[in-house]
Amino acid sequence: EYTSPYGDGGTFFAGKWHLGSFYEDSELYGGTTSSPVTHGFHHFNATVEVAPTATANCQCKSEWITDCMFGHYGKPNHCQPREGKDCCFNYWWDDPTSPHGVSNLTEPTPADDALYLADAFGRFLSDRRRRTSASSSSVSGKAGVRGGGGAADAYAYAYAESIVGPPAPFLAQISFHNCHTPFIGSDEYRSSCARNETCRPPRYGDSPYTSVELDDYSCLSQLDAAVGIILDALDNEGYYDNTLVRLTSDKGPEK
Repeated sequence: EYTSPYGDGGTFFAGKWHLGSFYEDSELYGGTTSSPVTHGFHHFNATVEVAPTATANCQCKSEWITDCMFGHYGKPNHCQPREGKDCCFNYWWDDPTSPHGVSNLTEPTPADDALYLADAFGRFLSDRRRRTSASSSSVSGKAGVRGGGGAADAYAYAYAESIVGPPAPFLAQISFHNCHTPFIGSDEYRSSCARNETCRPPRYGDSPYTSVELDDYSCLSQLDAAVGIILDALDNEGYYDNTLVRLTSDKGPEK
């Protein structure tokens, strides 16, 4: 009932779900369907559960493993590598043309997971704005939001018919994996901090930043940058002055 005022296609969930299976026919496999769609969202781009904050799906295919970044862990964490699929943390989205009602990424995710989610939101918002604009033409079926700029653009949504009219309100929830475990910074962010380019240099007598500290810094910085991208998207699409943005965190259960 809460999401119904936003009309067709007006709600979006991205990031960590962790509330059940995405398959719309999960009951056939002994599970229970409990996806963002069954909870009222029209569209989503999400992981079933917690995922690493860098190169999230790098263990989904053997040829992607060389892209994996493990940070201070030095090895796969939060999964059992010997069981294969347990280490595959992939992104899924709603797709009524798929046998199970969902599709997933067939390309590696970028090193910066927060950037992937900010990009996903930006494309949702741009498509929402375009579809509800009085000057937009009707677009049906699978909309052209499958980007051409690499892995961060490689997701897709299955939308219904275009809504023509003035820009309409929306509801979106972005549940970043940053900085829940396993928290891993990208090599770029870790290196820039270690070189004292983006971090305060250790004070005289202090030890150099540890690998754990570099990952923690990187995850926080990448999250901060992603929030900035989201705010820029709101501004670019004309929503900034009429949108309520709430930022919350529980930091996860682990110490």
